[in-house]
Amino acid sequence: MLMFILFVIVKIILGVITEFCRIYLFALSIRVFLAWIVTINWYTQPYIVLKKLTDPYLNLFRGTLPLILGMDFSSMLGFLFLECVIKLLESIYIEIMY
Repeated sequence: MLMFILFVIVKIILGVITEFCRIYLFALSIRVFLAWIVTINWYTQPYIVLKKLTDPYLNLFRGTLPLILGMDFSSMLGFLFLECVIKLLESIYIEIMY
């Protein structure tokens, strides 16, 4: 019985973490898309919240790739890493299910 309860708890935790990563990936997508729009003031609502949520993660990858034609593509590493984490969590969840 205890093993079943632990099994259910692990499934719930993996599901919650996976969904959080998906939502965060969506927020990152919006952040990067809005960065292309020059007229956005990042210090007004709701942009400041999006910037405060996503910049700490994106700062981990800034400067890892050199600028290409004056553009910073290091955020792509952030997307790639988060996608790999999501796929890993999904595969663990599927393995637990069956």
